[in-house]
Amino acid sequence: MAATDIAHMRQRNPGPHAGTLKARVITTKGPSTYTSGGDQRQSLIVGLADMTGAAKAVIYDSSQFQRYPAGQSVVIRNFILRADGSVIVTRNSRTFSTSSIVASDGFAHLVVSFTPRKPRS
Repeated sequence: MAATDIAHMRQRNPGPHAGTLKARVITTKGPSTYTSGGDQRQSLIVGLADMTGAAKAVIYDSSQFQRYPAGQSVVIRNFILRADGSVIVTRNSRTFSTSSIVASDGFAHLVVSFTPRKPRS
């Protein structure tokens, strides 16, 4: 199965997706700390882009944070798509480095100003 670009991803129904998304990390924010079930946890916010669009992603699996430096091109598998078009990466998601993806210069200004929602337990 070919990787989906951001424009095609936005046409999908919200919920879990076993397919793949291929994009470039254009900015990061965090990690930020939150409390869930009495435990302190962290999330990382990233801006993703390709030639078709841009999207926010929230990474809840701290073991995957290092896979999202700005400028890195990634393939994300088993992600959750929210109704607002944001991508959620959990411990069930898989992130892989890939060959360089060209992202439109028009998305370079993307500022991630997003407060992550508490993940469902």
